[in-house]
Amino acid sequence: MKFKIINAIPDEHIPQLMDLYQEGWWSQKRTEKDVKKMISKTDFIFAVTDFEEKILYGFSRVLSDHVYFAFIFDLIVSKHFRNKGIGSLILETIKNHPIISNVEYLELCCRKELMPFYEQHGFKLSDGRMHIVK
Repeated sequence: MKFKIINAIPDEHIPQLMDLYQEGWWSQKRTEKDVKKMISKTDFIFAVTDFEEKILYGFSRVLSDHVYFAFIFDLIVSKHFRNKGIGSLILETIKNHPIISNVEYLELCCRKELMPFYEQHGFKLSDGRMHIVK
């Protein structure tokens, strides 16, 4: 299975993104109107699709001041495609982005059972938060 990273969510992917959000315990109440607004106000989008960009496998977004802080939000992978490296692909793409890789502090929130996954990618728990400090 081959994947492609895209940095925008075109309108035709909004229904698939809404389906992904239905799979998250934290995102089920999001409305399409609010998600569209959220996307328009997000600094960086990272979505994984097939090469024809027809299927949305995973998604994340980052808000940043481009110097000191970047915060990862909504890292989510379709339950049908988990354990195939998609989450790792998204996370490594975020970490290697030319702007994000130069901020001093990269942070995210996650459930306790997901901490080992993020620790594998260099995040550390401090003050109840997962982050990378450079």
